[in-house]
Amino acid sequence: GKLFSSGGYPSNAFDGSVTTTIALGNPGCYFGVDLGLHSRALLHEVRIYPDYNEAHRIVNGKIEGSVDGVNYITIGSVGSREQEGWNSVHISGIAAQNLVANASTIPFRFLRFAGHSTSSCHLAELEFLGYTVAAETDRARFNGAGVSCNITVATSEPSVS
Repeated sequence: GKLFSSGGYPSNAFDGSVTTTIALGNPGCYFGVDLGLHSRALLHEVRIYPDYNEAHRIVNGKIEGSVDGVNYITIGSVGSREQEGWNSVHISGIAAQNLVANASTIPFRFLRFAGHSTSSCHLAELEFLGYTVAAETDRARFNGAGVSCNITVATSEPSVS
């Protein structure tokens, strides 16, 4: 996958080390991963490790997904009482102000963390947990059968397990 951001070094959030960070101080910041033309992800959880002593900076941050890299929908929210260390956001149920009935069933190509208008992007690690599936345009190659496997995006390249 290809990493992207509104600035900084997004690879720091996917390198497996809580000692390297991405620190984007502006509200509206974002960073994430493009899984590529032929891959999509069905998420069930996102794990976030804030920058040391900076958990307050991710309050109300959003987990967003997109199929085209332009139009994003909120599929999870960090919340208002985050802690130092690992925080989990479960992806299911109603998200994006009732625009998405069940966000865990939508295959996204682009996944990102986005700071809220009152928060920023100070993270040490970000993990997207779920399954990869073939892109809709590729399903004909598999005779219409869905193809899926576990995915953990925690490094600069998505790893499939």
